[in-house]
Amino acid sequence: LDLEAVTLLRRKLQQLKPRPVGPARVPHKSEKDGERARSIRATAAALYASVGKPEKVTINRLAKDTGWNPTALSQYAFPETLQALEECAESNWHFYARRILWAKLAHKHAAISIARARSGVEYHRSLVLMDFFQDVDLSVSYDADTITRLLAEHGIQRDWPGPCPAREFPPAGRKYYTKS
Repeated sequence: LDLEAVTLLRRKLQQLKPRPVGPARVPHKSEKDGERARSIRATAAALYASVGKPEKVTINRLAKDTGWNPTALSQYAFPETLQALEECAESNWHFYARRILWAKLAHKHAAISIARARSGVEYHRSLVLMDFFQDVDLSVSYDADTITRLLAEHGIQRDWPGPCPAREFPPAGRKYYTKS
């Protein structure tokens, strides 16, 4: 090390003016927080009440359908919006249950195997859910609130862990392995 260079550097650093420090920014709640939260709840209600084939309701899906980027939402500026996103998103099993009920109601006169295949739910999970929903009355009229009403009758909420949470199912797709 060159001692002269170190002392010269120290002198130069002492001569520099310190930057003025402005007031600290205090995070505040955005005025649009309540509006965004209401918009997300309305979008979720519309997605859950759809008569067509159910699509998974995720935090990303809700945010994008309402026109916002979920990663740009600050927890300080939009606490109500973020809470609405978490409340309205559904678990995987809740989604599977909606799909199975839709398949049973939309294809009332089809064979069980056809309804199960049209649901798009993985085979082993669909077997468990078909058994779970075997008591569903298929003579009910199918409208926007039928699936949510049937789920409520069975005590299924959006964070439902499934009919058998401890059971492990074989992975679908490329991760599938044969038993040997």
